[in-house]
Amino acid sequence: MANKVFKEFITKVEDINDEDRIITFVLSTESKDRDGDIIKAEGWVLDNYLKNPVVLFAHKYDELPVAKALRVWVENGQLKATAKFATEKENPLAENVYQLYKNGYMNAVSVGFMPIEYEETVSGYNYLKQELLEFSCVPVPANPEALISLAVKSLKKEEEEIIKGVITYNQAHPNGTPKASEDEEWDAAAEVREAEAEDLRVMCAWVDSENADLKTAYKLPHHKASENHSVVWRGVAAAMAALFGARGGVNIPDEDRRGVYNHLSKHYQEFDKEPPEFRDYNLDDNIELYYFLEKCYNLNKDKEINEFKEETNDEKQDGKNEDIKDDKNDEEISNVEELKNFIKSEVRKRYDKG
Repeated sequence: MANKVFKEFITKVEDINDEDRIITFVLSTESKDRDGDIIKAEGWVLDNYLKNPVVLFAHKYDELPVAKALRVWVENGQLKATAKFATEKENPLAENVYQLYKNGYMNAVSVGFMPIEYEETVSGYNYLKQELLEFSCVPVPANPEALISLAVKSLKKEEEEIIKGVITYNQAHPNGTPKASEDEEWDAAAEVREAEAEDLRVMCAWVDSENADLKTAYKLPHHKASENHSVVWRGVAAAMAALFGARGGVNIPDEDRRGVYNHLSKHYQEFDKEPPEFRDYNLDDNIELYYFLEKCYNLNKDKEINEFKEETNDEKQDGKNEDIKDDKNDEEISNVEELKNFIKSEVRKRYDKG
């Protein structure tokens, strides 16, 4: 994640020195924000910022700064800054911004930083080490229910920078996603046919970044191509089943599986479902996976099993076992191994296109 992150927070104005036009801000804490992210205070790297400690207005890099930071430090799990605002003669905008903070009309700041070390969690990211690039005075309304309120969160990319491997939930849905009805039918192949590559960046959980302009580079679709790309529960469940299908499920690098799992788990939460435990499932040797897949991949299962039985019956009537009766087929299809193989083939057919 070598991408700049902007977060806008309610700021606590700790002190105002009106004579010297100095304001002390609390820029961030370690509280979890509404996107599920936590910024560890001890992880702030300030050296480069302090070489040119300008304070901007609304991240406008091409305009004059409104203040300069006299001091930036970490104290009691908080990132704090003391800033001296320019005079009206030096920058008329600085005077306006200073007065708005002083009189309580503005109460937000935006911190721009570059993640250095982080870990993705089910709820978002834990930023363990991050370099402060700048902070800006912003007039963005803040969430009154939290000290830290996310108003803008984006993993900033250059124009059309390609997402690498895992498509995280935040990359695909920075503003959340609409939900289809929970009983909505799911046909991954049909949705992919209707979509363009750009749509699939929103619809899927993984991409082969070297071929991102090709539809075949995208795996694990679970959103509709139309209807504002609403997420489909049965698609989410089937994608999770494919993820846990090991070699028989979806062909992606092992190191990407946790990221895909975190993406899909957030959709589980949107449907008030409990995601399965993340661990290694072996489709051939672990009987538990059969029960998990059967639960997740419950898409017209009875109908499809009946069709499978009919196909099996036709094949066997054409071969050596021409005289096998229907009750024998029923007995075989009820066998756990038969069902495992059937579900395995269906998962492969829908999700392993690589």
